[in-house]
Amino acid sequence: MPDLRAQQPQNKAELLDHLEDCRVKTSGVLENLSPNLIVYEDGHWRVRDLVAHITSWNLEGVRGLRAALKGEQYRISGWNGLDDYNRRMVEAAHHASQAQVYGDYEAAHIQLRGLVRKVPDEKLETMFLFPWGAPGSVITLITGLVHHEGTHRVDLENLLGYKLIRL
Repeated sequence: MPDLRAQQPQNKAELLDHLEDCRVKTSGVLENLSPNLIVYEDGHWRVRDLVAHITSWNLEGVRGLRAALKGEQYRISGWNGLDDYNRRMVEAAHHASQAQVYGDYEAAHIQLRGLVRKVPDEKLETMFLFPWGAPGSVITLITGLVHHEGTHRVDLENLLGYKLIRL
């Protein structure tokens, strides 16, 4: 079995590179997709809805990390599970413009990178509660957010591949 720890960033520089690499890859895919293309038929999620979904989780990471840096704890207001949260966040952004949704995505990444830079190196593996109640460290938070975004990016890449084949 592969050592998953060896695959995740081990220091601040690697963590920042991991986060930026994720943003660059996702942005590259988004440049080639219509924001109104349906990604998930069952939920009627368009590309822009998926970007809003990714952004909402990244912003929860920002809020949680910001609180942890102050020695505080942040919990998602009205938390009633993943499905409820996802539905509420996508509904809230449904009528936002493409520029707003994509701008928020970029801004969330900028905020995450800025906060990671502020974390003292010796605190990167200090445990705290994430906004959704799971325990972890700054490294596991950022790695989890990058993994989440990467999972959805694969869906977008598959959609792009399907679109290219149909041309």
